Amino acid sequence: MDRETIRSMLSVENQQLFDQIVTGAVLGAGNHIRIIGNIILNIAQKEEAPIEIKKQKIEAVSEFFKATRGKSSYAFINAMNIMTSFLHKENCTVADIETAVLSYDKGNEANCERIITYAKRAVAGSKTIMLYDYSSTVEKFVKALEPGMVIYIPESRTIDGGRPFIEPLKKARHDLRYIPDACMMSVLKDCDAVCIGAETLYPDGTSFNTAGSDILAVLCKEFNIPYYVLTPLLKIDMRALQGIYKDVIAADLKVKLTAGWEAEQADAVDCYSIELVGVKPQYISAVITEAGILPPAAVYTEALAYQERITKGGSL
Repeated sequence: MDRETIRSMLSVENQQLFDQIVTGAVLGAGNHIRIIGNIILNIAQKEEAPIEIKKQKIEAVSEFFKATRGKSSYAFINAMNIMTSFLHKENCTVADIETAVLSYDKGNEANCERIITYAKRAVAGSKTIMLYDYSSTVEKFVKALEPGMVIYIPESRTIDGGRPFIEPLKKARHDLRYIPDACMMSVLKDCDAVCIGAETLYPDGTSFNTAGSDILAVLCKEFNIPYYVLTPLLKIDMRALQGIYKDVIAADLKVKLTAGWEAEQADAVDCYSIELVGVKPQYISAVITEAGILPPAAVYTEALAYQERITKGGSL
Protein backbone atom coordinates (compact mmCIF):
# COMPACT_ATOMS: atom_id res chain seq x y z
CA MET A 1 0.00 0.00 0.00
CA ASP A 2 1.14 3.54 -0.69
CA ARG A 3 1.65 6.29 1.86
CA GLU A 4 -1.76 7.95 1.50
CA THR A 5 -3.63 4.64 1.63
CA ILE A 6 -1.90 3.70 4.88
CA ARG A 7 -2.49 7.16 6.33
CA SER A 8 -6.20 7.05 5.47
CA MET A 9 -6.59 3.86 7.50
CA LEU A 10 -5.39 5.55 10.68
CA SER A 11 -7.13 7.55 13.37
CA VAL A 12 -6.45 11.31 13.60
CA GLU A 13 -4.08 10.69 16.51
CA ASN A 14 -2.18 8.05 14.58
CA GLN A 15 -2.09 10.19 11.44
CA GLN A 16 -0.21 12.83 13.44
CA LEU A 17 2.30 10.22 14.62
CA PHE A 18 2.60 8.81 11.09
CA ASP A 19 3.31 12.30 9.70
CA GLN A 20 6.14 12.84 12.20
CA ILE A 21 7.98 9.97 10.54
CA VAL A 22 7.19 10.39 6.84
CA THR A 23 7.72 14.17 6.77
CA GLY A 24 11.02 14.00 8.67
CA ALA A 25 9.68 16.22 11.45
CA VAL A 26 11.29 13.72 13.83
CA LEU A 27 14.65 12.12 12.97
CA GLY A 28 16.38 8.98 14.21
CA ALA A 29 15.54 5.34 13.54
CA GLY A 30 15.10 4.68 17.26
CA ASN A 31 12.61 7.53 17.57
CA HIS A 32 10.71 6.35 14.50
CA ILE A 33 10.43 2.79 15.79
CA ARG A 34 9.16 4.09 19.13
CA ILE A 35 6.48 6.12 17.30
CA ILE A 36 5.44 3.08 15.26
CA GLY A 37 5.10 1.13 18.50
CA ASN A 38 2.75 3.85 19.76
CA ILE A 39 0.71 3.61 16.54
CA ILE A 40 0.38 -0.14 17.04
CA LEU A 41 -0.69 0.30 20.66
CA ASN A 42 -3.25 2.93 19.68
CA ILE A 43 -4.77 0.60 17.09
CA ALA A 44 -4.92 -2.22 19.62
CA GLN A 45 -6.18 -0.24 22.61
CA LYS A 46 -8.29 2.60 21.25
CA GLU A 47 -9.98 1.49 18.05
CA GLU A 48 -13.43 -0.12 18.12
CA ALA A 49 -12.93 -2.99 15.72
CA PRO A 50 -12.65 -6.80 15.73
CA ILE A 51 -9.21 -8.13 16.57
CA GLU A 52 -8.69 -9.41 13.01
CA ILE A 53 -9.26 -5.91 11.58
CA LYS A 54 -6.81 -4.49 14.10
CA LYS A 55 -4.24 -7.10 13.10
CA GLN A 56 -4.71 -6.26 9.42
CA LYS A 57 -4.11 -2.55 10.08
CA ILE A 58 -1.05 -3.29 12.21
CA GLU A 59 0.39 -5.57 9.55
CA ALA A 60 -0.21 -2.94 6.85
CA VAL A 61 1.57 -0.26 8.90
CA SER A 62 4.43 -2.63 9.69
CA GLU A 63 4.91 -3.69 6.06
CA PHE A 64 4.79 -0.07 4.89
CA PHE A 65 7.64 0.97 7.16
CA LYS A 66 9.65 -2.16 6.41
CA ALA A 67 9.39 -1.33 2.70
CA THR A 68 10.19 2.38 3.11
CA ARG A 69 12.32 3.18 6.15
CA GLY A 70 13.69 -0.36 6.03
CA LYS A 71 15.57 0.60 2.87
CA SER A 72 17.86 2.87 4.87
CA SER A 73 17.76 1.19 8.28
CA TYR A 74 17.46 -2.56 8.72
CA ALA A 75 16.42 -1.87 12.30
CA PHE A 76 12.89 -1.32 11.01
CA ILE A 77 12.71 -4.83 9.59
CA ASN A 78 14.09 -6.45 12.73
CA ALA A 79 11.96 -4.29 15.04
CA MET A 80 8.74 -4.78 13.09
CA ASN A 81 9.29 -8.55 13.05
CA ILE A 82 9.69 -8.53 16.83
CA MET A 83 6.82 -6.14 17.56
CA THR A 84 4.39 -7.99 15.29
CA SER A 85 5.31 -11.51 16.39
CA PHE A 86 1.66 -11.95 17.47
CA LEU A 87 0.24 -11.58 13.94
CA HIS A 88 0.07 -15.28 13.15
CA LYS A 89 -0.86 -16.39 16.63
CA GLU A 90 -4.22 -18.11 16.96
CA ASN A 91 -6.69 -16.40 19.27
CA CYS A 92 -4.56 -13.27 19.43
CA THR A 93 -5.73 -10.70 21.98
CA VAL A 94 -5.07 -7.04 22.68
CA ALA A 95 -2.93 -8.20 25.58
CA ASP A 96 -0.71 -10.16 23.16
CA ILE A 97 -0.19 -7.02 21.08
CA GLU A 98 0.63 -4.96 24.16
CA THR A 99 3.07 -7.59 25.38
CA ALA A 100 4.94 -7.70 22.07
CA VAL A 101 5.35 -3.91 21.84
CA LEU A 102 6.14 -3.30 25.50
CA SER A 103 8.59 -6.21 25.60
CA TYR A 104 10.42 -4.68 22.64
CA ASP A 105 10.47 -1.27 24.35
CA LYS A 106 11.85 -2.74 27.57
CA GLY A 107 14.60 -4.67 25.79
CA ASN A 108 15.52 -1.72 23.63
CA GLU A 109 15.78 0.59 26.64
CA ALA A 110 18.03 -1.87 28.47
CA ASN A 111 20.28 -2.21 25.41
CA CYS A 112 20.51 1.57 25.04
CA GLU A 113 21.62 1.88 28.67
CA ARG A 114 24.40 -0.64 28.03
CA ILE A 115 25.54 1.27 24.95
CA ILE A 116 25.65 4.50 26.96
CA THR A 117 27.73 2.82 29.68
CA TYR A 118 30.26 1.46 27.18
CA ALA A 119 30.40 4.70 25.18
CA LYS A 120 31.12 6.74 28.32
CA ARG A 121 34.03 4.41 29.06
CA ALA A 122 35.29 4.74 25.48
CA VAL A 123 35.46 8.55 25.68
CA ALA A 124 36.58 8.77 29.32
CA GLY A 125 38.87 11.77 29.74
CA SER A 126 37.63 13.48 26.58
CA LYS A 127 36.76 17.16 26.74
CA THR A 128 35.74 17.76 23.12
CA ILE A 129 33.65 15.47 20.91
CA MET A 130 32.25 15.80 17.41
CA LEU A 131 28.85 14.31 16.54
CA TYR A 132 27.79 13.74 12.96
CA ASP A 133 24.12 13.51 12.02
CA TYR A 134 21.29 13.04 14.47
CA SER A 135 20.98 9.73 16.29
CA SER A 136 18.68 9.17 19.25
CA THR A 137 21.27 6.77 20.71
CA VAL A 138 24.03 9.35 20.41
CA GLU A 139 21.77 12.02 21.90
CA LYS A 140 21.08 9.87 24.98
CA PHE A 141 24.78 9.12 25.35
CA VAL A 142 25.86 12.79 25.24
CA LYS A 143 23.07 13.79 27.65
CA ALA A 144 24.53 11.24 30.08
CA LEU A 145 27.96 12.92 30.03
CA GLU A 146 28.99 15.47 32.64
CA PRO A 147 27.85 19.00 31.65
CA GLY A 148 30.36 21.32 30.04
CA MET A 149 31.65 19.13 27.21
CA VAL A 150 32.58 20.98 24.04
CA ILE A 151 30.43 19.40 21.32
CA TYR A 152 31.05 20.13 17.65
CA ILE A 153 27.99 19.46 15.49
CA PRO A 154 28.39 19.69 11.71
CA GLU A 155 25.17 20.64 9.95
CA SER A 156 24.77 17.30 8.08
CA ARG A 157 23.16 19.34 5.38
CA THR A 158 21.63 16.62 3.19
CA ILE A 159 18.93 16.02 5.82
CA ASP A 160 19.63 18.91 8.23
CA GLY A 161 20.73 16.18 10.60
CA GLY A 162 22.77 18.28 12.99
CA ARG A 163 20.06 20.64 14.18
CA PRO A 164 17.96 18.07 16.13
CA PHE A 165 20.88 17.71 18.56
CA ILE A 166 20.79 21.37 19.56
CA GLU A 167 17.77 21.61 21.84
CA PRO A 168 18.32 18.45 23.92
CA LEU A 169 22.07 19.03 24.29
CA LYS A 170 21.54 22.68 25.20
CA LYS A 171 19.35 21.46 28.06
CA ALA A 172 22.19 19.10 29.03
CA ARG A 173 24.37 22.21 29.49
CA HIS A 174 27.07 21.38 26.99
CA ASP A 175 29.12 23.94 25.04
CA LEU A 176 27.70 23.52 21.53
CA ARG A 177 29.58 24.52 18.35
CA TYR A 178 27.43 24.24 15.19
CA ILE A 179 29.56 24.29 12.04
CA PRO A 180 29.26 23.86 8.25
CA ASP A 181 30.13 20.38 7.03
CA ALA A 182 33.02 21.86 5.05
CA CYS A 183 34.68 23.02 8.29
CA MET A 184 34.99 19.56 9.88
CA MET A 185 38.67 19.18 9.08
CA SER A 186 39.59 22.59 10.50
CA VAL A 187 38.25 21.76 13.99
CA LEU A 188 38.93 18.03 14.09
CA LYS A 189 42.40 18.62 15.55
CA ASP A 190 40.67 19.98 18.68
CA CYS A 191 38.48 16.88 19.12
CA ASP A 192 39.23 13.88 21.32
CA ALA A 193 36.72 11.61 19.56
CA VAL A 194 33.99 11.48 16.95
CA CYS A 195 30.69 9.67 17.55
CA ILE A 196 28.03 8.77 15.02
CA GLY A 197 24.98 6.52 15.01
CA ALA A 198 24.13 4.04 12.28
CA GLU A 199 21.11 3.32 10.16
CA THR A 200 22.32 -0.18 9.27
CA LEU A 201 25.25 -2.35 10.34
CA TYR A 202 26.79 -5.13 8.25
CA PRO A 203 28.37 -8.18 9.91
CA ASP A 204 31.83 -7.03 8.82
CA GLY A 205 31.38 -3.79 10.77
CA THR A 206 30.51 -1.56 7.82
CA SER A 207 28.23 1.14 9.20
CA PHE A 208 25.71 3.13 7.16
CA ASN A 209 24.92 6.71 8.04
CA THR A 210 24.11 10.01 6.37
CA ALA A 211 26.39 11.34 3.63
CA GLY A 212 29.40 13.09 5.13
CA SER A 213 30.00 10.33 7.66
CA ASP A 214 32.44 8.75 5.20
CA ILE A 215 34.38 11.98 4.72
CA LEU A 216 34.65 12.43 8.46
CA ALA A 217 35.84 8.83 8.88
CA VAL A 218 38.67 9.37 6.38
CA LEU A 219 39.67 12.57 8.16
CA CYS A 220 39.69 10.81 11.53
CA LYS A 221 41.98 8.10 10.20
CA GLU A 222 44.32 10.73 8.73
CA PHE A 223 44.51 12.68 12.00
CA ASN A 224 44.36 9.67 14.34
CA ILE A 225 41.08 10.66 16.00
CA PRO A 226 38.95 7.80 17.39
CA TYR A 227 35.82 7.25 15.31
CA TYR A 228 33.07 5.46 17.23
CA VAL A 229 29.79 4.08 15.88
CA LEU A 230 27.09 3.78 18.54
CA THR A 231 24.35 1.36 17.52
CA PRO A 232 22.22 -1.46 18.87
CA LEU A 233 22.64 -4.84 17.19
CA LEU A 234 19.02 -4.44 16.13
CA LYS A 235 20.41 -2.63 13.09
CA ILE A 236 22.38 -5.62 11.84
CA ASP A 237 21.61 -6.72 8.27
CA MET A 238 22.77 -10.30 7.88
CA ARG A 239 21.81 -10.43 4.19
CA ALA A 240 25.27 -9.05 3.36
CA LEU A 241 26.61 -12.55 4.11
CA GLN A 242 24.54 -13.77 1.16
CA GLY A 243 25.77 -11.05 -1.18
CA ILE A 244 22.55 -9.04 -0.81
CA TYR A 245 23.44 -5.41 -0.23
CA LYS A 246 21.54 -2.22 0.41
CA ASP A 247 20.17 -0.19 -2.47
CA VAL A 248 21.69 3.24 -2.95
CA ILE A 249 19.61 5.84 -1.09
CA ALA A 250 19.58 9.13 -2.97
CA ALA A 251 17.23 12.10 -3.32
CA ASP A 252 16.68 15.35 -5.18
CA LEU A 253 17.95 18.07 -2.83
CA LYS A 254 17.02 21.00 -5.08
CA VAL A 255 14.51 22.55 -2.67
CA LYS A 256 17.03 22.43 0.18
CA LEU A 257 20.11 23.52 -1.77
CA THR A 258 18.55 26.25 -3.89
CA ALA A 259 16.36 27.94 -1.28
CA GLY A 260 16.40 31.66 -2.02
CA TRP A 261 17.66 31.24 -5.59
CA GLU A 262 16.01 32.71 -8.64
CA ALA A 263 13.85 30.08 -10.37
CA GLU A 264 15.95 30.21 -13.56
CA GLN A 265 19.10 29.47 -11.58
CA ALA A 266 17.50 26.57 -9.72
CA ASP A 267 16.18 25.10 -12.96
CA ALA A 268 19.69 25.16 -14.44
CA VAL A 269 21.19 22.69 -11.95
CA ASP A 270 20.76 19.05 -11.03
CA CYS A 271 20.75 18.50 -7.24
CA TYR A 272 20.25 14.74 -7.15
CA SER A 273 22.57 13.37 -4.46
CA ILE A 274 23.33 10.31 -2.38
CA GLU A 275 21.95 10.48 1.19
CA LEU A 276 23.25 7.32 2.86
CA VAL A 277 26.84 6.06 2.78
CA GLY A 278 28.68 3.05 4.12
CA VAL A 279 31.70 3.65 6.34
CA LYS A 280 34.15 0.79 5.87
CA PRO A 281 35.54 -1.10 8.90
CA GLN A 282 39.10 0.13 8.40
CA TYR A 283 37.98 3.65 9.28
CA ILE A 284 36.10 2.71 12.45
CA SER A 285 37.83 2.56 15.84
CA ALA A 286 35.01 0.64 17.49
CA VAL A 287 31.36 -0.23 17.04
CA ILE A 288 29.78 0.33 20.45
CA THR A 289 26.78 -1.95 20.95
CA GLU A 290 24.98 -3.55 23.88
CA ALA A 291 27.53 -6.39 23.53
CA GLY A 292 30.44 -4.06 24.26
CA ILE A 293 33.08 -1.87 22.62
CA LEU A 294 33.69 -4.00 19.55
CA PRO A 295 36.51 -3.70 17.07
CA PRO A 296 34.77 -4.01 13.68
CA ALA A 297 36.16 -7.51 13.18
CA ALA A 298 34.32 -8.66 16.30
CA VAL A 299 30.91 -7.58 15.00
CA TYR A 300 30.51 -10.77 12.97
CA THR A 301 30.48 -13.12 15.98
CA GLU A 302 28.10 -10.91 17.95
CA ALA A 303 25.83 -10.50 14.93
CA LEU A 304 25.51 -14.26 14.49
CA ALA A 305 24.64 -14.73 18.15
CA TYR A 306 22.12 -11.89 18.03
CA GLN A 307 20.44 -13.18 14.87
CA GLU A 308 20.13 -16.67 16.31
CA ARG A 309 18.59 -15.28 19.48
CA ILE A 310 15.89 -13.19 17.82
CA THR A 311 15.17 -15.85 15.19
CA LYS A 312 14.29 -18.24 17.99
CA GLY A 313 11.95 -15.65 19.46
CA GLY A 314 14.29 -14.53 22.19
CA SER A 315 14.62 -11.06 23.64
CA LEU A 316 16.54 -8.17 22.10
